[in-house]
Amino acid sequence: TKATTIVTPCGGCSKTLKHDYPAYARKLGKPFTATVRHFSEVYVDLLRQGRIKPTVPVEKTVTFHDPCHVGRSQGLFDEPREILAAIPGIKLIEMPRCRESSRCCGAGGGVKANYPQMAAAIARERLDEAVATGADTLVTMCPFCQGSFSQAIKESGASTGLSGLEELLLASLAQ
Repeated sequence: TKATTIVTPCGGCSKTLKHDYPAYARKLGKPFTATVRHFSEVYVDLLRQGRIKPTVPVEKTVTFHDPCHVGRSQGLFDEPREILAAIPGIKLIEMPRCRESSRCCGAGGGVKANYPQMAAAIARERLDEAVATGADTLVTMCPFCQGSFSQAIKESGASTGLSGLEELLLASLAQ
């Protein structure tokens, strides 16, 4: 397509497109010159440029789950927190295991598909860490993490809410 930039909400996709596809292209003698960006990188740029301005308060106390492929694989730890900090009314309480030390949600690496009981146990353990912070909402930036936590919340009856970071940002922009 000759696209110069590829943007994706999926941490696994952005990681693969950023790190693996250029290597595959080189092996095949093909060019891969597109810049690949995760949504968090785009949102932070838009905030810094003043092109989006969160003004509507979103009164929530949140804890943020660092997705494996967004955080450890791409080093995107500050970007989600910068977005949260820009949203009026958001109070962030970090889990003890965050950033580089964040735990998996159980959905990645084929675990959920091949070992669903183990994946569910991993998700419940991480959900327990989120609930222990006292935050009313668990926030993440990965569709797989959201699905994993949604199931864990439903099965455990936890009272915590679940939100994608994009959803909170959008709420702060709308009137």
